[in-house]
Amino acid sequence: MLATASAVKEDGHPDWLQLAVFLRALGMLFLCWTDDDNAALRSISAQEWLTKNSTWVVGEAIPSSIECPVMNKLNVDHCNAKEAGRGAARHCGLQNVTLPWTPDEYLYLVLSHNRTTLPAEALDIVRFWSFRTWYEQDNYDELCSPQDMDTKEWIISLAEVAAVSADTVQNLDVNDELEYYLQLAEKYLPRTLHW
Repeated sequence: MLATASAVKEDGHPDWLQLAVFLRALGMLFLCWTDDDNAALRSISAQEWLTKNSTWVVGEAIPSSIECPVMNKLNVDHCNAKEAGRGAARHCGLQNVTLPWTPDEYLYLVLSHNRTTLPAEALDIVRFWSFRTWYEQDNYDELCSPQDMDTKEWIISLAEVAAVSADTVQNLDVNDELEYYLQLAEKYLPRTLHW
């Protein structure tokens, strides 16, 4: 998360955007509080959550372009949506859809319900970062408002900047970088966050 945020910083993006990219990985904290029925979630590695998992719109058929599409048939929501043709209203806007319970969605809700001074665009970055079925694979465009399509272009360009190599991660000065992001957190976040 430090390397990705640092790449965004080096590209000259505003500090609130740098913080949003940095914070995005903190959504994984919800894995610490999973109950016994969902203990399997704790076995999922940070690498899997941060780089491999795409999200989808709840109530809509899950796209076959998602990772491991063979698993879609096991998802009751996917099967019901496909059979009944139900789903979100066309052009309703992504602010009106439900995304699955993921680290990104969890952190989006935490930040939304606390009095942060982060702009709406920062919250969109947090929420939609793993929504690659939308911004990389062009699914769900029929649900988007015109503003969502602008957000999509913005996330695509940001994702290109934020792609960092393993060497970049290895050569990062964690102490210097972490101090910078902690200062940004003090600037944009309340002293206490309600999780």
